[in-house]
Amino acid sequence: MCEDIFHKKYRGFEVQEADLPTGHYAGVRKEVEFADMQQFYAENFAKAIGESTKAGAKMIGHPSGFYWSYDTVAMKADMAAVIPIDKVVKTGNGVQTFSVGGLKALVIEYYGAYEKIGEAHYAMDDCMADMKVRNVPPVIEEYVTDPGTEPDTAKWLTKVIYFIEPVIDSTAVIK
Repeated sequence: MCEDIFHKKYRGFEVQEADLPTGHYAGVRKEVEFADMQQFYAENFAKAIGESTKAGAKMIGHPSGFYWSYDTVAMKADMAAVIPIDKVVKTGNGVQTFSVGGLKALVIEYYGAYEKIGEAHYAMDDCMADMKVRNVPPVIEEYVTDPGTEPDTAKWLTKVIYFIEPVIDSTAVIK
């Protein structure tokens, strides 16, 4: 009975299901080497805020990272540094708008230093395999806590969000 009340945990993380509406974001997408990610975020969050504000949009949430691929062999990711905005606007200076969501999603609230967030992503992989669903990119990391204002890494909250769809069985017989 208790298992029916609480969500199953994967690698110690509780995975929550959510229906997330479509959201609009402004940001910069690029293939980035892992070693350059922090600098990429620092430069492009500010650029996204400036360009979207200039175009008449307001930031309505937390800065986020979008990931379409994460290559641990080449040590590069196809990613974007984005901010949520209240409406779609035409931006410039390399900033583009993205509309994502409108799908069922899985969410993990990860507390801790960013360097250890990989375990939350592995937990999400385990959960998706168990549920027989797959990710619909991009994967989102929503950076709720600003490390510049909170020095204790144990209090840093990052929401790890995967939009999902059922895995279609390629061996199924169609009649």
